[in-house]
Amino acid sequence: MDEQVELLHRLRQLDDRLERLRSRIAARQGDLQRCQAEADLVAQALERERERLKDAQSKRREADMEVQTFRQRKAHFETQMTQVKTNEEFLALQREIATMEKKAREWEDVVLEAMEEEELNGQRVAQLESEIAVKQQTAGQEQERVEAERTAAEAQAAEINARRSELVGALRGAVRAKYERLRAAKPDGVIVPVRDGGCGGCHYRLPPQTVNEVRQGRRMILCESCGRILVWAAEDVGT
Repeated sequence: MDEQVELLHRLRQLDDRLERLRSRIAARQGDLQRCQAEADLVAQALERERERLKDAQSKRREADMEVQTFRQRKAHFETQMTQVKTNEEFLALQREIATMEKKAREWEDVVLEAMEEEELNGQRVAQLESEIAVKQQTAGQEQERVEAERTAAEAQAAEINARRSELVGALRGAVRAKYERLRAAKPDGVIVPVRDGGCGGCHYRLPPQTVNEVRQGRRMILCESCGRILVWAAEDVGT
């Protein structure tokens, strides 16, 4: 195998390792974002439930005031019962007392309904507070893991890039220039293997002669479709 082709093989392996590092960190970052999104959803649900609890409490207080109001009016009418002089007045007071009693009981039903809502909302708030504490703790732990993995990946990437620089420096001028131009134009991969007779980058079906030349490894071969540098995967060498 030509020395320059061998260097390209090694560069491909290092580029692949860098890409795997980036993909791994991106995946872990995605996991972290999902954890944070779950915590945010619980926080939003908790806020809504707290608002419902406040509404239920306000509703109960207002209903309590209405009950007291109608009870007081009923008591006032009851004190007038001993002061009436005609049967008509007596009957009118009875009707007012009955009406006040009915209204008071209706509002007492509202009080009971609001108390049930308060209880349910309170239970839900407590449940969500417990749930969000777990979610936030999980997100915090995930953040620590992601940061630790990112730090380790950055250290590995620095080592790989240092080795890449050595290999790139060993390339002949024309090969190095071609590699660097392609790397700037195609950040998703410059050196690709031949797979099933096709370019590993764009999947263009290569002519048999091109495949044979890549297999022989005597010179740098480019894909005539996408321009990437082609290498024979079965002949990868150690880095």
